Amino acid sequence: MVRLSMRNPVQMLRAPAVAALLASGLAALGQGAQPAPGQEPRPGNPVADAVRDRLAAPAISPQQPPKDYRSETDPSAQREPRGGAGQLPLFGHSFFDPARAVIEQRRAFYRASRGEPGVPPVVRAANGAAPAAAQAAPAPATAAQGPASAYEAPVDPITMLYRNILGTVPANYQLAPGDQILVGVSSPTMELREWTVTVDPRGSIQLPEIGTRLTVAGLTAEQAERALRTRLAAVFRNAEVTLTLRELRTISVTVSGNSFAPGTYEVPAITTVQNLIYATGGPASGGTLRRIEVRRGGALLTTVDYYRFLITGDAARDMRLQPGDVIYFPGPSSRVEVRGEVATPAAYELLPGETLADALRYAGGLKAASVAQRVLVSTFRPGAARMLRDVDATDPRVASGIPMHDGDTVEVFSVRSTLANKVTVEGAVDQPAEYELLPGMTVADLVERARGLLSDAYPARADVFRYNPDNTLARLTIDLEKALKRDPAHNLALARWDRLKVYTRAEIQWSGRRSVTITGPVQRPGIYYRSDNMRVKDLLVDAGGTLPEAHMERAELLHQRPDGTFAFQQINLAEVVKENPAHNLLLEDRDLLAVYRADETRFSPERFVTLVGESVSTGKFPRGEGMRLSHLLQMAGGLRPTAAGRIVVARARVDRTAAPVEVSYPPNAPGPSPDPLLEDGDIITVQASGDIRVTPYVVEVVGAVKRPGPVVLKGPEARITDAIREAGGLQDDAYPLGAEFYRSPALLVTPTQRDMTAEIGQLFDILNESEYGRKVGKAMVERLRSRASSPPGAGLLLNPLNPATGLAADAAQQAAATIGQDASLVSPPRKLTPAQMAPSGSVAVNFPAALAKPGSRDDLVLADGDVIRIPTRPTTVQVVGAVVAPRAVLYDPRHRAQDYVDRTGGFTQDAARDRIVVIRLGGGMLPLQRVRSIEPGDIILVPTRVLAERIHNRSAEVANLFAHLTSSAIVFKILTGLLD
Repeated sequence: MVRLSMRNPVQMLRAPAVAALLASGLAALGQGAQPAPGQEPRPGNPVADAVRDRLAAPAISPQQPPKDYRSETDPSAQREPRGGAGQLPLFGHSFFDPARAVIEQRRAFYRASRGEPGVPPVVRAANGAAPAAAQAAPAPATAAQGPASAYEAPVDPITMLYRNILGTVPANYQLAPGDQILVGVSSPTMELREWTVTVDPRGSIQLPEIGTRLTVAGLTAEQAERALRTRLAAVFRNAEVTLTLRELRTISVTVSGNSFAPGTYEVPAITTVQNLIYATGGPASGGTLRRIEVRRGGALLTTVDYYRFLITGDAARDMRLQPGDVIYFPGPSSRVEVRGEVATPAAYELLPGETLADALRYAGGLKAASVAQRVLVSTFRPGAARMLRDVDATDPRVASGIPMHDGDTVEVFSVRSTLANKVTVEGAVDQPAEYELLPGMTVADLVERARGLLSDAYPARADVFRYNPDNTLARLTIDLEKALKRDPAHNLALARWDRLKVYTRAEIQWSGRRSVTITGPVQRPGIYYRSDNMRVKDLLVDAGGTLPEAHMERAELLHQRPDGTFAFQQINLAEVVKENPAHNLLLEDRDLLAVYRADETRFSPERFVTLVGESVSTGKFPRGEGMRLSHLLQMAGGLRPTAAGRIVVARARVDRTAAPVEVSYPPNAPGPSPDPLLEDGDIITVQASGDIRVTPYVVEVVGAVKRPGPVVLKGPEARITDAIREAGGLQDDAYPLGAEFYRSPALLVTPTQRDMTAEIGQLFDILNESEYGRKVGKAMVERLRSRASSPPGAGLLLNPLNPATGLAADAAQQAAATIGQDASLVSPPRKLTPAQMAPSGSVAVNFPAALAKPGSRDDLVLADGDVIRIPTRPTTVQVVGAVVAPRAVLYDPRHRAQDYVDRTGGFTQDAARDRIVVIRLGGGMLPLQRVRSIEPGDIILVPTRVLAERIHNRSAEVANLFAHLTSSAIVFKILTGLLD
């Protein structure tokens, strides 16, 4: 055996359609021959595998009959109307689909590389080279895969041409110029020496160092090895010679005619006719598979019928190609379509002289479900007319005598799906199903084959449904019990398609709703099955018995009548437990046993009492028997120190004129007197004493006093002067005129006032929005009136996108601009926030008057948490706003406002002199016209005309802002920001 490693030395094909060997598609062509990575190779003939995988043709679409119980569950296909499936595929052409797909990919690549329209461009590498998978020679793309070993897995025809193959050279392969040979020579006195030589054009090889020349052309590898061993025996004693083929020569062959990819190909010398036919995609649609010609030296060498290979796997006519051979695909022979119940419906080529029998044989023969007695052949009488022939295919002689012509159609029909010997049993039997109708079969036989009746079967009646001659149904009613006893009057003999219906008892007669229900305090209330002789105690046992809270003296047993109404009986469950027949009654279908809780049979108030008022704990407390007021107070933790010593106990469920129980419980008493028994639902109130102060009252005095800080009030009537006296009095530089007083807003208003303020604010917001809408509408009307009275063109709006053009905008833009201008002319209403609606806590107090006359109206009574701020005497007056140099000016009691302004350089040109305001040190803002004199610490604000307009329009907001501020420094910073 000589081992061979061979590859394609040319690595190119010169045909126009060399697409068959695109490197990226080689693996696809080897499906069924090359194993997937990680898988074992599949044994077997690769050619036979490809034939088996590729020749499956689509079956004819079945037409199902109307469904009835006589048909199979999944009926077989009926015959298809002629022409319904369209043209059938050509038999054998799908075998070449993998090779054709690769050819088409390569053709698309070449079209794209030439820039043909409608073809995606070729994506090239960075160096400008085409992708490796699309290069003309597939070897670079496949060399990285390594050689394909025929010893490990089958090798398909394409791989044999375009990959290195490790395999056994055929024994009859003859050497010729171009073959590359590895020669090894060794002897007992010489180590192994190897030379790689190529058969030269004269058919000889020469060993370089020995000089021996040997003619090997026409010899097989084994013959050449023997000849070389004989030649070297004269030079080396006992020489061992090995000769191994390294690479085969290539030959040039041509594929022409109706081929899918015609052209001239350079192939290895081992290539056979069938290898090349497959690699070039087989015949085109107009080519034949029955008469492929192989020409050599200009003469017809042989004709290949590919059907023999595709149908029977016979490759005996295959041969190796020689240089210059031509494979020619003539036009098709007669094509005949074979449809219906055959193994492979398709269009087949028939050679002259072949008949209907040959067409059916090529289609795989008739299926078992076919109607072989009538095969419909659509043919014609040559030169006369088309005609139909019904052929009995069961007689081979008849089918062999029917000639076939190009365009004929053979249709093999299917037997009907209706089962001819079927009977059915359904209902209350062990195995309801379809059964074979046996000769003489009766109803009893069918029930016996169905493994008998079920326990709930109704034996007094069964029905046999039988088809009448007009395809209608007849019902035959029998006594099933008598039929099973073989009574001839009821044990009917069955006919085909009979259906036996066995009923259950529930299907035939009313057996009642055998259920009863129990509700109430039992362990498992619900619905239970009512058995015969079931009594009330049995139902209680099924439900797990009663719970402790169940009322045992009375329960209700309701019987539901057929009309839906109820009759009831009262029973004693205690007697039921004792099995007293008078109470332990028999139950009926749909009975309802209602068990009650003890509290459901009589009024039982909640066993709670309620404690409210001045006790450590308040709320609901459980009441026990014999519980008194003192017990409740102990449970509540006792009374608070603020308790007044008077307790009132109000009874529930008493006459409305009944007076509550009053109890005295002074602070040092050992207990309440009296100490009444409490009852369910009592409400006990503990009143508080208004003379007791829970916490000390503390106010804070800060600023220019001698002892600033918190001050404890000595009594409820303490006033401002008392707090200042407790703080050590005023300092010498104190300025009472600028003093500020703060009190918690929660003490200034009640919750009702706060809620009403929010509601009224929301109402004013609604009214303001309505007024704003009316004013905007009025502005729009005034604008329209003025436009109507203006000269033509005067009312045109400038284009808002380009005002310089002076062109009017379109109607929509004009309307939008007009509405926007009208709305901008009317100031929108301002909504006050919840913080602005709440009191600030700053209280205006005349401190000089309070200090001058203690106890007077200005000397306010203090509350816990009040804050008094006494500032030091300021020495300046601030002048800010629209003046030349805003600054602080030393206070002079003789100066007026104008004098302070003059000290800052006077007014600026945009000063609003008529709207000057003065902000006092202690808070508040006054127009200059209402100020009698300027005091130390005042701020003179000179607004600009724009700022004055803003302050005028928002005077309420500004006043509210300053009302919340208690620091003149903060006021000054805000004003500075406004001016900036």
